Amino acid sequence: MARSTPCAPARRDIYTGRYEFLERGWGPMEDGDAGLPEQVSGPPNQSMLQMEAEGHKVSQLITDHVNMWRKGMGNYHMGYTGFEFIRGHLEDNWRTDPVAYYNPDDDHAKTERHFRNVEFIRDEALGDEENHFAARVFSSAAEWLERNHDHDDFYLHIDCYDPHEPWDPPEELLEQFDPRGYDVDTWESHPPYDEWEDHYSRDELRHMQARYAAMVVLVDRWLGRLFDAMDDLGLWEDTLVIFTTDHGT
Repeated sequence: MARSTPCAPARRDIYTGRYEFLERGWGPMEDGDAGLPEQVSGPPNQSMLQMEAEGHKVSQLITDHVNMWRKGMGNYHMGYTGFEFIRGHLEDNWRTDPVAYYNPDDDHAKTERHFRNVEFIRDEALGDEENHFAARVFSSAAEWLERNHDHDDFYLHIDCYDPHEPWDPPEELLEQFDPRGYDVDTWESHPPYDEWEDHYSRDELRHMQARYAAMVVLVDRWLGRLFDAMDDLGLWEDTLVIFTTDHGT
């Protein structure tokens, strides 16, 4: 059980079984860590033939979580047989093109890159549900299962960053919780880590909560698509599904 509640420390807890906050704060996997990928698939940098000959299992990471790679915090992708990084979420240093884009948070360090990247991913900045990050992560996971379910054994690790902020759900989902959708005077995608009542009016607070609720629905809907794939492939009879999470809101 993870005890270090924030993002990266919780992941090291899960990967190693050690309590991150007893020894340090945010940080990468270290040389002495026998992390999940190594425990499943053996030493890194082997061929798949070597790995199989030694009795190790196929493992795959699918994630949109840029912190798995960031300097001083990353390398959580190392050791998997394969990995797929869904680009563009949060402050992913991906697109640098000088384009016009909408950013409700001005130059906020964690979202300026996000909204620049989104301009190249979605047909509309706040629409196009299939190209929202949770949809892309779980769709990629379902496709991987379709191609790889015939392995004798496998470990698929899905790290979906949503419903962590920034909260920019499809407007259709937002309207289920706030009929105005994005037709409000102002909105922010990244609330402060503080008492919200100190920063927002009651109406702004309700709108913030509506956007979080819509993000939860988005994740739930596309997780359901993954479960549909497991139904179609008959994987429930011999597949264990484990949910973990970090702090939540």
